Amino acid sequence: MKKILMSVVTLIALSVVFMGCATNRDTVSTVNQTSTEVESGLQEKDSTKPNSIIYCSEDWENLDKQNDLINEVLSTRQDGALQYEPHGVYRLYDESFKTYTFEAPNDFYQVVMMNNDETFPFIIHNTGNHGVSFQSVVYKEGKFVGLTSNYVLFEVADGTVKAVSIKEKEDCQIGEYQFDVLDFNELSSEEQESAIYPNGWYFANF
Repeated sequence: MKKILMSVVTLIALSVVFMGCATNRDTVSTVNQTSTEVESGLQEKDSTKPNSIIYCSEDWENLDKQNDLINEVLSTRQDGALQYEPHGVYRLYDESFKTYTFEAPNDFYQVVMMNNDETFPFIIHNTGNHGVSFQSVVYKEGKFVGLTSNYVLFEVADGTVKAVSIKEKEDCQIGEYQFDVLDFNELSSEEQESAIYPNGWYFANF
């Protein structure tokens, strides 16, 4: 009788072990299948919008989250593009702005006219509500026309072009305009040759 009971207990134990293994295998299979589907979906999305990275529900006060986005975005920038330093992560919601685009390899950048004002360009990599910003400049005396390696270009009333530095002055005094302003003709030939101009524009919805 004891031998029969022991045999029954052993059979039950073995069946539980096998069922547990089968369940685990099914779970792993489901996870792998899900991961494959997600990866496949990302690849399909990447093929249609290669630079589209949208983070919808992250805590953007977290510097690690910001740095993750910055690093991921910068990894897609081509060597031939203007090499601006990131200025942080922008946050834009429920707005529509006139936005200029550029030819490759500088299609990495877009320039948003904040408040739809041509005197207030904002250089970004457009990834939706949150993305990497490179600089915003307000220059009331002119209208945005282009970019160089180190300057934002504005056409003023007399038709000449002013170059406003992308980097802020290090020794800027209170009440002083925080960017250097030069005539385009005063820039080095190398700086002038780096100039890029929009190839079009659209209204970007954030």
